[in-house]
Amino acid sequence: MGVWGNNDGDKMALHRISQGKIEQTFRQEEYDGKKILLGHYFETLDALVASQAYSLIVYGHTHEPEMRKQGQTLVLNPGECGAWLYGESTVAVVDLDSLEGEIVTLP
Repeated sequence: MGVWGNNDGDKMALHRISQGKIEQTFRQEEYDGKKILLGHYFETLDALVASQAYSLIVYGHTHEPEMRKQGQTLVLNPGECGAWLYGESTVAVVDLDSLEGEIVTLP
C-alpha cells in the first residue's frame, strides 16, 4: 500500500512492482477495526489528528522523521529511505495491534 510523492522516479516501474497498489493522493485502509490514513501531504493534518477518526496517520512530504501519539491517533512520518535531503535513511515499523512503532535508521 502506498501513495505517490512529489519526487518519485520511474513511476511505471514502481507501479508495476507495487502491482497497482499506489494511490494518487491518499489511501484509507482498515485493519482489525483500526482506520489507517496514508498520504504524501495533508494540508489539514492537525484537523485530521484532532478528529480522532483514524488510529494511524502516515505522511511523508517533509522527509523528516516524526512519531507522536495524540489521543488515540499515532501520527507517523518515516522520514526518507533514500537519504536525498538530509543524508540519513530512515524507515518506520509499526505494530498495528498495539499501535506502537519505531523509526529505524538504516546503515
